[in-house]
Amino acid sequence: MYAQMRSTWSADQARNAQEEGRVLPASQIIRIAQARHRGSQVLDVSLSGGRTPVYTVILKTRDGRRVDVTLDARTGRILSERGA
Repeated sequence: MYAQMRSTWSADQARNAQEEGRVLPASQIIRIAQARHRGSQVLDVSLSGGRTPVYTVILKTRDGRRVDVTLDARTGRILSERGA
């Protein structure tokens, strides 16, 4: 669903978007994702999308499962989870 017209942003694009207030900081997004999966470890975070940017946070849960959490980059709302 969110994979359509999705391209990964460069580090500079992500930083500029954060500084301009167009997206939430990655640190805030990570806190939201980890609050859903207490004790999880962050494996990767990426920012992608066109008009509707999304963060994808890949977590390793305490029991060793991989969970991909997709969040709205502007609001921090969790849009989907895979592997939960």
